[in-house]
Parts: sequence; structure tokens; C-alpha cells
Amino acid sequence: MRGFNQPLQMVLASTSKFFIEGMQKILKDERDIETTGVASSLEGIKELLDEIKPDFLFLDNRTIKLDINHILNLIINYDLNTKLILFLNHIKFELPSPNVIYITKETDSRELIEIIKRKSLSNGVQAKEAKYTNGTKYKLTNRESKIAELITSGFTNKEIARKLSITEKTVKAHLTNIFTKLELQNRYQLMIYAKQRILDNFSEHKFSTNI
Repeated sequence: MRGFNQPLQMVLASTSKFFIEGMQKILKDERDIETTGVASSLEGIKELLDEIKPDFLFLDNRTIKLDINHILNLIINYDLNTKLILFLNHIKFELPSPNVIYITKETDSRELIEIIKRKSLSNGVQAKEAKYTNGTKYKLTNRESKIAELITSGFTNKEIARKLSITEKTVKAHLTNIFTKLELQNRYQLMIYAKQRILDNFSEHKFSTNI
């Protein structure tokens, strides 16, 4: 088990040297995350999962075509808490698993690192730092805020995708990040949360004007 002050362990799986070297450079200056293994095949992934028991497995599913369910079953069989990172646009079916992190072409390196750090806390006691407004540690991006606003207005994923000129998969990926940041489980909770925030802000304003 990883100690409290030990960095998160990341295994990279890809046949692309460009991907491996790029991720290693991105993580090089991150004291909280370190690359502890590299694999280019299913056998290599199995070996590293068994030996290293990493916190994260970033599978470059653009270059390694594997059965994702098989990888998740391996993680379960090895009794691991490993989170699997995948490129959303390169899968046929999105798996509703809390152990899978989807990223899109809109995800930048800073956001990826934030997602990794947030997910590392998901099985423990997580501070209530994420808010619907700006100025917090894990604030929503402009796109996430817009999607959250549209969700609370009753728009469907398809309608949001059409309105923002993005795919439904991308909308779902943003929703996953929104739920993670706000520690919510579904869009209904998001709607309740947003309405409560509006009421709280109204009450604060009313109180301040009555002073």
C-alpha cells in the first residue's frame, strides 16, 4: 500500500515512443506522480500490474487495441485500486466504471494532472474543496461550467453536443469531470447542487444588504 507521502505510481502502456516520452516529460516535475513502469503489450501490462500495483494505468488505446473489460478484470483479480486512463474517442462503448478515467482531445496536461490527483483521493477522505464557482483548487473549466449550466437548464447530452458543436462522448467526458470535482453522482444531484448554490448566494446577498 502506498504511504501517505509517497508519490502516485503511474504505468504507461503504449507502442508509441512519442507518447511515452511525452508523458514522462509531463510528469517529470510532478512530485506527487511518478512513472514507475512502461509496457507495450498485454503481457507487459499484466507483469507491471502484478509487480508494481500502480495507482494508475494510462493505456494508449490509440496504439494498443485491447479488450478494456479484460484489463478491468485483471485489476479486480489482482485486488488493485488501479485507475485506468483511456482516450475516449478511441473506444466503441463507454464503460460506466468508477475505475476508468476518460480524456479527450480537449484535455490538456494540467487538467489531466488535476484529474489524476482528484481520483487518487476518491477512495479516501476527500476535502470539500470543489465548488461550482471560481477561485477554488479544483474549479470547473469554462467549458465544464457551460455544460453544468445547460444540464441544470434541462438540456440533454445530445442537445448540449449540438449547441456546443462537440460530440456526445465529449459531453459525457466533461460530465464525468464535473461530477468528480463536485463530488456528485449524477445530473439530478448536479441540478440540486446548482439550485442550492443559487439559493445560498441569494441568501448571502439578502443578508448583506440588510446590514
